[in-house]
Amino acid sequence: MRTRWTVRVEDLRTRLPLGGSAARATLEPVSVSVVVNGLAPDAPDGREECIDLEPLCHWITESWPQTAPTPVLEARVNELLARVFDADRRVQDAWVGVYRESAAGGARRWGVERQASRLQFQQQRQHHERRAQPGLDRPRQQPVDRREGDQADADAQRIGAL
Repeated sequence: MRTRWTVRVEDLRTRLPLGGSAARATLEPVSVSVVVNGLAPDAPDGREECIDLEPLCHWITESWPQTAPTPVLEARVNELLARVFDADRRVQDAWVGVYRESAAGGARRWGVERQASRLQFQQQRQHHERRAQPGLDRPRQQPVDRREGDQADADAQRIGAL
């Protein structure tokens, strides 16, 4: 039998390039928290049957700091969610938080958090992929009925009855 498991990583420290361009980006200290929920055997016999976040932790601390800079933490949160969902198909939903350690205004830290289901995140990806292709995913313009009063209402009712 399978059951729903929750796996959590809290306050994992790393450094990420933050800033608008490679020339201005600096490796800034951040902390990362991740909570995933997924289906796995209720009595696993080995590690391969478990939802294992150790490879994700390694990526966060070793590979992620080598990526191109991003201007906003929200982009980093979306990168992290993509990595979580791509790593294990059993993950059904995830919550992630990325926090800057050098916080403004005297706060100890500040950051961005997001929760998404696998379906929500897949829909987001598809939406952005369509937007990246010229001519696709443009909103359809609704025809404007410029007639006034009772005649437009009567026509609308007649069309609706067809």
